[in-house]
Amino acid sequence: VLVRCDEARDRLVVVARGRLSVDRLARPHVVVRRDERDLGPLDLGRQVAHRDAVFTKNGHGAEIVGRGTRVGHHYELLGALRGQHKRLEPVLVTLTDASDVFPLFQHPGTELLYMLEGEMLYGHGDSEYHLQPGDALLLDGEGLHGPNELLKLPIRFLAVTAYPDNHQP
Repeated sequence: VLVRCDEARDRLVVVARGRLSVDRLARPHVVVRRDERDLGPLDLGRQVAHRDAVFTKNGHGAEIVGRGTRVGHHYELLGALRGQHKRLEPVLVTLTDASDVFPLFQHPGTELLYMLEGEMLYGHGDSEYHLQPGDALLLDGEGLHGPNELLKLPIRFLAVTAYPDNHQP
């Protein structure tokens, strides 16, 4: 990223390769360039349209009842946007009961698991991963995946699924 200040025009020019980048601390009139092509000025002080946001208070997410619920798994939806922006599904998963039966999951999109508490062996396809607090696993949701063995209870992890643009729930 190359940042240049154009004092004569009172603007900051940001040149990024492969992605757009704007510093929020920049002056209100910013010109963003990509690969040396001027994309025009942006007015950072003006919001062009209403944008949705969802805030979920700790412990108050909607409960999702699924295949894992009957074996002691708890799924809490942390927020969901509607319409074209419903491409991301963040879920807090809590596993509290030891079980020998684990549901396997398969769905479109990409999923990120981030371990918060506990320990488990998690399978994806033919691979198995030993997950502990602070570990992250990014996987293709179309591969069969799910917990293989719960090693240290309780287990809590964040599961964020990014669905493709053409996904129909």
